[in-house]
Amino acid sequence: NGVTVRTDKGNVIEGSILVGADGVHSTVRMLLAEQLKAAGKTAPAENLSRTCFRTRYACLTATSHNEFAPGSKKSGQPFLQESTLVNTYFPREQVGGFAVTGISGKIFWAIYIPVESLGRPQVPEYPSPNFGQADIDEAMRRFGHLRLTPEFSLNDLNANLMGASLLAMEDINPAFVPRAIPART
Repeated sequence: NGVTVRTDKGNVIEGSILVGADGVHSTVRMLLAEQLKAAGKTAPAENLSRTCFRTRYACLTATSHNEFAPGSKKSGQPFLQESTLVNTYFPREQVGGFAVTGISGKIFWAIYIPVESLGRPQVPEYPSPNFGQADIDEAMRRFGHLRLTPEFSLNDLNANLMGASLLAMEDINPAFVPRAIPART
């Protein structure tokens, strides 16, 4: 019949649905699952909140200076001209990536990586794994040689890195995809 949320400041918010858009490590999802379990509603709602997503891929997102690092053969030359996007996929490695410019002097890039290639198993239920610097280092060790364009590799981007993070990417577990929704009469 609706949802009532009590915030940590004592505010009460009522509505018809609760949307937890707080990321892959969702506090909203965890709290909702605990409340459903405490209310004796363990199936399927509580189970769904913990097992309907799985983590098969991680996404390395990064920002670098948009130029080859000092000391390289192409030192100071831009990786990409301003307002440019490149997108590529490496089928053998099952890795995809892109790089885009738009803010002067910066290049934003990302690659998505099977978690198994980082020495981690696929995660069939919540919570998804947290990744740290060792995982980023492993990703670059394994995939840094890949070239987003013939002109530069991920290692080239990493050599002029400003910052990076590696995040779990959840997707829907096919076991929870409805096969058909019955028509109402």
